[in-house]
Amino acid sequence: MSKKQQSERLFTAFGDINDRYVDEALEKTEHRPVLRRVIALAACFAIIVSLSLYLFIPINDAPDLSKYNGSEYYQVISAIENLYYRPHGNKNNFDRLVASLGGFLSKKDAMANPESDVPIYEGGVAPGDTGSGTNGYFEVTDNQVAGVIEADLIKASDSHLYRLSAVYRSLSLKIYAIKDGTESTDPIATLPIETPDGAQIITVTSAEMYLSDDLTTVTVITSCECKSNRWMTAIYSIDVTDPTAPTVTSTVTLSGQYNTSRKIGDRIIVITSYYVKRGIDYDNPETFIPTVNSGEGSETVPMSDIVMPSVVGDVNYGVVVLIEEGAAKPTDTLALFNFAGKVYATENGIFATHSYTENLLVSQERDYTSYLPATMTEIAHITVDDGLALGGKMTVEGSVKDQYSMDEKDGFLRLVTTTNAREINGRPTRITNASLYVFDLSDYSERRSIKYFAPNGEEAMSVRFDGDELYVCTAEVVTMTDPVYFFDLSDYDNITSTDTGTIDGYSTSLIQLGGGYLLGIGIDAQRNVKLEIYEKGTGGVLSTDCIIIGGDYS
Repeated sequence: MSKKQQSERLFTAFGDINDRYVDEALEKTEHRPVLRRVIALAACFAIIVSLSLYLFIPINDAPDLSKYNGSEYYQVISAIENLYYRPHGNKNNFDRLVASLGGFLSKKDAMANPESDVPIYEGGVAPGDTGSGTNGYFEVTDNQVAGVIEADLIKASDSHLYRLSAVYRSLSLKIYAIKDGTESTDPIATLPIETPDGAQIITVTSAEMYLSDDLTTVTVITSCECKSNRWMTAIYSIDVTDPTAPTVTSTVTLSGQYNTSRKIGDRIIVITSYYVKRGIDYDNPETFIPTVNSGEGSETVPMSDIVMPSVVGDVNYGVVVLIEEGAAKPTDTLALFNFAGKVYATENGIFATHSYTENLLVSQERDYTSYLPATMTEIAHITVDDGLALGGKMTVEGSVKDQYSMDEKDGFLRLVTTTNAREINGRPTRITNASLYVFDLSDYSERRSIKYFAPNGEEAMSVRFDGDELYVCTAEVVTMTDPVYFFDLSDYDNITSTDTGTIDGYSTSLIQLGGGYLLGIGIDAQRNVKLEIYEKGTGGVLSTDCIIIGGDYS
């Protein structure tokens, strides 16, 4: 075969190959749109099925706690989970989506209505009486309740002065001799208070102490912030029988930051505020239950000694221990779930508060429900007669400012609160005011209340009870106005009141001076320090004298 013939055959062969590939390519090109349509239809079907499953399968995301049914702390575990778990209120995600769109449109409509001002939310020794005890004990603290001693940085006898010195990471007890004519102010003894075993303290705060009536024991209470980012409270019993050689005899530690304490006779009640950190492990109770350590290892408070609130607001506790002066360990312990707020104490027990939010005011407008959250306070009464026990609970509207806002007399608890929401002219309105409540402690029922007695927009800045008399200073903190109210509580069926009218500034502390006079310490309209004397007269509460001092106060 000639070269020419070979070339022609080779050319024909390549031509046939090219034609075959072209035909195959054309055939594939004709089938590709069909394949694409099949893939697209399959994808759409998968999306529709997935969307239907997401939208219409019933929601059931409630936590499964069956694993912990046998746990001693199941009630606490349930409370914590219910606090963090929020049911959707919808049968499925489609209902949830429709509700969200409706709420969004309603909010837009409400924002376009300038007349609406309703936010939309979905879904010792009596004060002034120095007194002196037996064996030279001399009370120097201004105690709120007679017979109930409060802790302080300084305690005294007629021969010695006991002083706590807390400087950053160090805490020490210093004892001074008090002698006529002495020229030395140096302490006769300085006792460094060591860190409790197993704790690494970063800072020492809130240090206070007591001195026993027989002058043999100083009890020191302090908060410790540890490197593990948790708070603990340490209670030290110190033997001061020989004031020149004090020694620590025992140490008790418990969970939480030191809140307050009281001494009744030779018994001391210590209350801490324990806020549970993240990292709760229900298999390890020490991660969410308070502990007490008397030197023999930490022990969690048993469930039988945990008081639960009516409404759970947070994961915290008020931890209460009862200690005999000089004893090595507490005689009783209670953990008050949520009651980690303000504390008031009398010889008959303590009153611990717990604040939470309640949807108090509800209205229906334009096919949606709006409500205004209001602050509520629950008060737990803990008796101390035969150890610590829950006497009962009471609930009021508003928040309690401090211990002076509460008072017990003749089996009745009287208290003043600041409210933050109410209904005015049929409309829920966010606005502050003040209210007075009286509870009968025989059955913890409300005996009497006078709600919203102050001008709208004012808060209870300071409160003082004195027997059947009550003084309340309210203020509008923006315009700095200050009426002082006087209430006659001698007849709960006929509570009468008078006031000063509007004056500049306000008082943050009210102190009885006797003889019908009252000292108010606070600030004036220019935020200078103000000391003002009030007198209860027949025509009302009168301001009789006032002095303005520059600078700050505490």
